[in-house]
Amino acid sequence: HIYNPSNEYGYKSFKTVSELEDAFVALYKNEIIPAIGKGLCGTVYTQVSDVEDETNGLLTYDRRVCKVDQKRIKSLSDEIFAAFESENKLK
Repeated sequence: HIYNPSNEYGYKSFKTVSELEDAFVALYKNEIIPAIGKGLCGTVYTQVSDVEDETNGLLTYDRRVCKVDQKRIKSLSDEIFAAFESENKLK
């Protein structure tokens, strides 16, 4: 499911799905969600799918494989939305 296996690159690589998911969740829980209380007003994961040689997406280049557990990421997304809603109620 990689466009060019001999030339792939990314910001980081993980050996297992669990390692990828754990790092993704940790990024949001440790950096993004705390920043909401400090004024962060939005967040976007910019690479939904791999793009040719770059393999930073949540989906493979051909979009046939989701690299993360969708339920776990949905739960994280719900937590992010709740943090934004909570912050907006405080203002």
